[in-house]
Amino acid sequence: TVDLDGETYWGDATYISLERNGRRWNFDMDYYGISPTFRTDDGFNTRNDYRSISVWTGLWNRPNKKWITNWEPSISFGRNWKYDAKLDVTKYDRGAFDEWFRTEVYLETRMQTEISMNYLNSQENFFGENFPGISRFNFYINSKFSEIAGIGFSLNTGTSIWRNRDNPDLGYNKNYEIWGTFKPTERLIITPSFYRSIMDRRNSYFEDINHAGEPENIFDASVLYTKMTYQFSRKLHLRLIVQYFNSDSYSFEEVEEINGSDTTLVKKHIVDNFKNISIEPLLTYKINAFTKFYVGMSSNYDYVYPDSNPNMSERINHLSDPEYSLSNRQFFAKFQYLFRM
Repeated sequence: TVDLDGETYWGDATYISLERNGRRWNFDMDYYGISPTFRTDDGFNTRNDYRSISVWTGLWNRPNKKWITNWEPSISFGRNWKYDAKLDVTKYDRGAFDEWFRTEVYLETRMQTEISMNYLNSQENFFGENFPGISRFNFYINSKFSEIAGIGFSLNTGTSIWRNRDNPDLGYNKNYEIWGTFKPTERLIITPSFYRSIMDRRNSYFEDINHAGEPENIFDASVLYTKMTYQFSRKLHLRLIVQYFNSDSYSFEEVEEINGSDTTLVKKHIVDNFKNISIEPLLTYKINAFTKFYVGMSSNYDYVYPDSNPNMSERINHLSDPEYSLSNRQFFAKFQYLFRM
């Protein structure tokens, strides 16, 4: 800022870490302090004006039994707060950004299988609103049980903040994902996955509003993704990515309802739906370790409702279902060569 307006800043940044790494017991405590006027020339630090302390400890066990090769229980906790805030460590006030407590159990079994379960309890300040009572449970399993197949699954459920700046809320969130890796031949690898995230609003977090006993939906989004790779030869390689995205977001709009001579404002339930299909092939020719040639394409098809576009049939391209219309397409090529000086 000296060259622009003559202003100069002086700030400080502090990092302190206490660690222990042993055969069984491991411990890590970190402290960060970034003053409000601390700057870095390259923009490496994306945030200032905060202090943070976090503690993690775990026990590493290697029983090497028939099914379990090792397992590790651990706990962690911490807090982030404003740099100049005077906090009572026994309380959570406006000076704090976030605090959390987490416990986890990790297991590794035979056949390259990993299992993890953890529970998180936290509270967070989001745009001036304090959100206590955040709690989530997460389960994860991934197994590479054979040379031709591997599968995994994860589930995350609990309360989470709906990060809407105008009207943040604490909702019930469920995220689950299933994925796999399949190698039917030496040259072909297929990696499909499916992810879905759902959030329902509790009966208003800041106001006492009756929702007829039913949770209100906030959003429901899902992604179906598949990547296929085929190795024609040591030099020629094809990769194809196909993705389907579907999202429903729910909101309310106040409209006037006329009943005789009376006019009242009622909330109208609005569902905003978005669907998209993307197709991305990429062909790679590898001359040597430092010389490669790429050619590829990216196509996106958006779902268009007929009543919103009466001339949709005149669009330049479609994908089987006439309600999917090509929104954009790109072709590209790249040549990579390493020069030695």
